Amino acid sequence: LLLDHAAPIHQAVCAEVGEEVAHGVAYATDAGWFQSLELDCLIFGPGSINVAHKPNEAVPHEELLRGKEHVEHLVRKFCVADA
Repeated sequence: LLLDHAAPIHQAVCAEVGEEVAHGVAYATDAGWFQSLELDCLIFGPGSINVAHKPNEAVPHEELLRGKEHVEHLVRKFCVADA
C-alpha cells in the first residue's frame, strides 16, 4: 500500500493529528483492495500495533474517543457538502 504524500487524504490526516508526514508500516489491511480501484487509501486509527491481534488486545478508551473525533472531522471534510 503506497500513497503519494501530496494526496489530499494524506495531507488532511497528517494535519488532523498534527504530524508532518505519515509513517510506513509492514502489515496488511483491506485498503489494498480499495487502492486497486484507484482510490487513495491510508491506514489510520487508535491503538498500538504492539498489542493488536494478541491475547488481551485492548485500545484505551481515551484513544477511541480521540480517534472518533478525528474520523468524524475527516468525514465532514471529505464527504459532507458545505462542511
